[in-house]
Amino acid sequence: MARFYGRDEELTFLRTLFARARAGHGGALTVRGEPGIGKTTLLKHALATVSKPVEVLWASGSQWETDFAYATLHQLCGPLLVPSDDDASRHLVVLQRAFGFRDGTAPDAVGVASAFASLAASGSARGPLVCVVDDVQWADPASAHVLKIAASRAEVDGFVLVLVARDSDEAAFLAALPRLTLTGLPERDARALLRTEFRAPLDERVYERVLAEARGNPLALLELPRSVGYADLTERPDARTVLSARIEGSVQERAALLTQPARSLLLAAATDPSGDPELLRRTAVELGVDHDSAVQALTMAEFLDVGGHVRFRHPLVRSAVYRAAHAEDRRRVHLALADVMDSASDSDRIAWHRAQAATEPDEGLAAALEHAANLARERAGVAAAGAFLERSAALSPDPARKAERALAAAEEKTAADERDTALDLLATAEAGPLDAQQRARAHLARARIAAVRCSKHEAVLHLVRVAHRTEATAPHLASEARLDALGLAVLAGRGSEAIRQTLAALSAPQPTVAVSSADTFLDCLTAWLRGDTPDLREALHALRRDPRIGVRHPVLSALVWTELWEWEALLGAARQHVVTARRYGPFTGLSQALTVLALATALAGDTKAASELVRETEALAEATGTAPLPHARLYLSALEGGPGAGDLLTAAADQAHKAGEGLLYATAWWCTALLHNSTGDYAAALTAARTAVRAGEPGVTCLALTELVEAAVRCGAPDEAAAAVAQLTARTAVAVTPIGQGIGHAVRALVADGTGAERHYEEALASLTRTSAVVPTARAHLQYGAWLRRQGRRQDARAHLSTASRMFSAAGADAFASQATAELRATGALAVRRAPGDCPDQLTHQEARVAQLAGNGSTSKEIGMHLHLSPRTVDAHLRSIFRKLGITSRRQLRDLAAQQGDPQHTQLPIG
Repeated sequence: MARFYGRDEELTFLRTLFARARAGHGGALTVRGEPGIGKTTLLKHALATVSKPVEVLWASGSQWETDFAYATLHQLCGPLLVPSDDDASRHLVVLQRAFGFRDGTAPDAVGVASAFASLAASGSARGPLVCVVDDVQWADPASAHVLKIAASRAEVDGFVLVLVARDSDEAAFLAALPRLTLTGLPERDARALLRTEFRAPLDERVYERVLAEARGNPLALLELPRSVGYADLTERPDARTVLSARIEGSVQERAALLTQPARSLLLAAATDPSGDPELLRRTAVELGVDHDSAVQALTMAEFLDVGGHVRFRHPLVRSAVYRAAHAEDRRRVHLALADVMDSASDSDRIAWHRAQAATEPDEGLAAALEHAANLARERAGVAAAGAFLERSAALSPDPARKAERALAAAEEKTAADERDTALDLLATAEAGPLDAQQRARAHLARARIAAVRCSKHEAVLHLVRVAHRTEATAPHLASEARLDALGLAVLAGRGSEAIRQTLAALSAPQPTVAVSSADTFLDCLTAWLRGDTPDLREALHALRRDPRIGVRHPVLSALVWTELWEWEALLGAARQHVVTARRYGPFTGLSQALTVLALATALAGDTKAASELVRETEALAEATGTAPLPHARLYLSALEGGPGAGDLLTAAADQAHKAGEGLLYATAWWCTALLHNSTGDYAAALTAARTAVRAGEPGVTCLALTELVEAAVRCGAPDEAAAAVAQLTARTAVAVTPIGQGIGHAVRALVADGTGAERHYEEALASLTRTSAVVPTARAHLQYGAWLRRQGRRQDARAHLSTASRMFSAAGADAFASQATAELRATGALAVRRAPGDCPDQLTHQEARVAQLAGNGSTSKEIGMHLHLSPRTVDAHLRSIFRKLGITSRRQLRDLAAQQGDPQHTQLPIG
């Protein structure tokens, strides 16, 4: 084994991580560092020297394959694609469809991620499994999305996932993972590496200059001596970007010394990032190259290794070789690769390689790329489809087809948030012969790009103008433009200039009769926002008739579902909207759909899943350069009630007010009222609820009214509470859902007396317990239990308060859980004591270790460092521990830990 220099702490950390995989402990880790810093070498050395061998799956992202859906994942999955049982076969089918090897409906990214994680879990059950993805910053978008989901499942499923990336390529889902960051080698190790591994004699001044310029970067230490000469000694040390250029220059100079056959094979390996050694062998035959001798030469020159997979010594080698190659050589290699690929399974790659080799327009190639775009759209959405269509347009000889393909590419690029490229393609399309329908599509695409880049008011005006321009020639596109405008205006708020402009434009007589579901939906919402009282159930029927409306306009549809108290239907629709948006785009629609799904999931009480969705939304927003919708994040913060929740909500309300974000402003105040009601600060809750109700925003007002009723009752303002109940009663009267009826009874119970209150509480729970709405159900139990206690019916109260405490704890609503616990104690019950043996939920060994450390006062970060877990995973364990032990805080956990020697108290129940 080659000698390794330094990195003792990093090696110990990785070996521990890999060794824990043998015990079934999975997890995800990101290894970060600048190019050449030794990330890949470190991982290989750690895996090779771990005390007991582990199975390793390895893949590398490639900047040449970012347009091929699931290209990186396909590399990683190779050994997993052999089924071992019926369940594995089912997951195998999902992956085969995603990779285009099997016919059938293409799965969405969640299905692909679940299949990959399940197969990896099956593999880890047979033995320790480590999955490494090198250069994850170059993974195609579809693979990156799957890896993000898989990273969240790795610990539970028992496999290790290591994602390797450059430290300059930041992404939110990588930032959320535990990180191992590599910096330059210490000077002693750097000198040892240079003296030992670079065997040619070096002038002492060159030696010192290399050490200074390399800054401990191992690849630079080995490559710079080949390019730094005496003429360089008077220069100042270069920046990192120049260092990379120096390294690439050295690689290109060394490649020029190879024989022509070796250079040809090296270029073929650089051009095909799949790393398939058999494909490289067939390509060598097609190029007339002696494969074995060329591989031997490349291996001796330390360019690449060819074994079960073709791997370059470093990604800079691949890019340097490809860029340095003559255009004619690149054409020859692209054609050779296309000729030896399987036409049945690799039709899209064949089309791409032939297109890269084309030097003049070719309708056959353009059509093949258009077909590949259709396949890509079905498999992975808009990003890949846009890349194929862009090249198809460039190769189209017919002006009309060129314009149509450029327009289609622009639409895909717009949906993928590649707006600059989309504008260039629109210019190409508009220079060609477009008919009226196509020009309408171009106008709408430009308006949608403008909507991201300018204020909401300006964006609304753009979209309204497009609606007027396209009404006569493309009424369906005009409806889309109006709905886009209305969606933006709703975010700006009911009192905004944007909404006034939109409603004024939509009130103008339209030359066509509204017959489509989209038109019905639009008409209902317009009337509602104008202050009329339309039957919103018509809008609901339109959403059910045409689900595409909800996919394209998730916020508008969510307001309707929420206003009609159709929370469970909202959850189901939001899930479908996310599935569809993931598969087909656009990314802006996906971001909004994820926010709606996160909020619906949180309302159902699954705060852990909701938090994951919020993180995904924020990662997507970062990747696309857009601002995420923070509504779900605010609700989760209010519900969980952490120490910084109040400041977060206040800041959000202030920022929304300054930015003219009316819907967010109302949401922040509604969440503030929820937070204060949960902590018992009813005066503050009343002020916040009043502000939210006065804002009058659709979908939020009804939620804020429920907080206003409780706060007003607790503050001794019965008239205000009664008025709010009257408003809510009117709003829930049209709601035939159990949630609407249950909440209607719950608020009426708060202002009722005697038997009337009890009847309303019983009716509320009879309705709510039939739903998935955890928090409203738990609040009804809490309010009813507190009312029963005040009536002196302590035994009856305990059942409801115990249920409320358990439900709130499971949902992560700590402040409400504390309320329920306090009320329970007031009945004379001991909330945190358990009878011996009365412990249906046992802690896992991992949970017991977390509980012990937390009970001793360790923070989540400290626990994570000790157990090699992320703080997020530690918090998830703590929520599970709290639920199983029937407690709500770390303080109670410390109390339990202190009572371990007391026989009157329950020991931590370890399974």
